[in-house]
Amino acid sequence: MASCDYLNTLCVSQSSTNPIFRGFGIRKVNSSEQRLIKYVHLHTQPIRDLAFHPEAHDGIIASASLDKTLRLTSLLNDSVSLISLCCYFCITGCA
Repeated sequence: MASCDYLNTLCVSQSSTNPIFRGFGIRKVNSSEQRLIKYVHLHTQPIRDLAFHPEAHDGIIASASLDKTLRLTSLLNDSVSLISLCCYFCITGCA
């Protein structure tokens, strides 16, 4: 789980409920209204950690997964801007 005050958004890792698009992603929640915004599919394996840069106001979230990838995703347009293959230390957490 990670929070972005700039976008007033809370991001929670979640498995896909769609049988056609299996995998894992993040559920975006409006922090002030406590309402679900959107599910964004990101990984093939469970997400281990989510993190925003503490000083950047660009809406980019980092997600580390057991699929051994680190993804940087823009929450402004829900698109992945970087995919990086990682070794063990990456999947233990972003923080």
